[in-house]
Amino acid sequence: MRIAFYTLGCKLNQYETKYLEEIAQIKGFITVPFDTEAEIYVINTCTVTAKSDFHARQYIRRAKRTNPSSIIVVTGCYAQRDPENLKDLPEIDLVIGNTEKERLFDYLSGHKGQQRTVVVTSPITGNSDTFYALQKFAGYTRAFMKIQDGCNSACSYCIVPSVRGPSRSLEPEKLVSRFGIFLKSGYKEIVLTGVHIGKYGLDCNPKTNLCTILKKLISINGDFRIRLSSLEPVEISNDLIELFSKSEKLCHHFHIPLQNGNDEILHRMKRLYNVEYYGQLIKRLKEVNPDMCIGADVITGFPGETELHFEDSYNFISSLPLSYLHVFSFSPRPGTEAYNEPGKIPLETIKSRTKRLRNLSIEKNADFRNSLKDKPLQTLIYNQPSNVTDMQMGLSSNYIHMYVNEKTLSVNEFYPLKIKNVQRNMTLAVSHL
Repeated sequence: MRIAFYTLGCKLNQYETKYLEEIAQIKGFITVPFDTEAEIYVINTCTVTAKSDFHARQYIRRAKRTNPSSIIVVTGCYAQRDPENLKDLPEIDLVIGNTEKERLFDYLSGHKGQQRTVVVTSPITGNSDTFYALQKFAGYTRAFMKIQDGCNSACSYCIVPSVRGPSRSLEPEKLVSRFGIFLKSGYKEIVLTGVHIGKYGLDCNPKTNLCTILKKLISINGDFRIRLSSLEPVEISNDLIELFSKSEKLCHHFHIPLQNGNDEILHRMKRLYNVEYYGQLIKRLKEVNPDMCIGADVITGFPGETELHFEDSYNFISSLPLSYLHVFSFSPRPGTEAYNEPGKIPLETIKSRTKRLRNLSIEKNADFRNSLKDKPLQTLIYNQPSNVTDMQMGLSSNYIHMYVNEKTLSVNEFYPLKIKNVQRNMTLAVSHL
């Protein structure tokens, strides 16, 4: 029987879909691309914004159009947040929450022959085990590894804690073991991911922390490197910064959410820092390593964000040595504190602010890449020449995707590459052997 998967959203969802694909193959299913005909379609959803929900519904309908007699399974954060409304969509057969995701195939077996939509969701608690063991991250040169789930914070705009539950960590022994499995499978870059990985280990018995587990991982022999997903500003300690300054096994890349560059808006967002703290942190990281790539998330159009607030935020962001921005338009999510905040911003104003910040991101990224010209950058080659470019692609430690017109480089090997030409959407490099 053919089964197709589609993933929306974060690296956690991508990891969990890979687990489901692995189980599907073990059970004898044939996995096929999502845009081809299958008997079962699984859509692993995101619900961070209203646009995420919209995209999920689009893919649900697309799957049903591809094969009207297929079984449609919806899982993930949208399924966790709003199962009853999803149940009313005529295309859907199964709605499965995040806690039940691991048992998806059990529910599929029980659904055979039923004519009604079945909903299986339950609240996520601190004891919910959502850490699935993967053998391989199939189809990718780099592997994502889930080490943490959930969030205990209460940012006023964020739906994530209600759909991912409280913060919980993969036990250190299991983490080291699963990391070793990926290394034995040949992966040379492993991305540690979670909702809130800066809180890793605080719920373990005995307690531990991210810095301690990283020291264990980098002590393992082998030619590999570790990349971290997003880290909150208040969780980047001096010990962590020092560790990154000393180890070449830790990628020179931090993604540190800012969300806004105005203290009043940060306070209303219930963020746990101010702009001075954030600015000093970025300055410290750049002092330790001027070649460090630092990215940030920014939200435009939070309720009550005046033109003065935005200009203040824009100017602050412009002053920082950031390498790129991920810019999001505010999306009111039901159940969050900001959902009913007064002072809604007109859509056209939000679009204008978003465009300005995205243009700023393009400028900053080009400046960052130009600053590294002619420096040898340790780069992992991750694909063969394509029909589109006839070039290979690689990713540097400091998160620069580069094209190199040298077909003799081996995929999944490190090479020192030098940037020679920076274009808006492309970085051209040559090998430095």
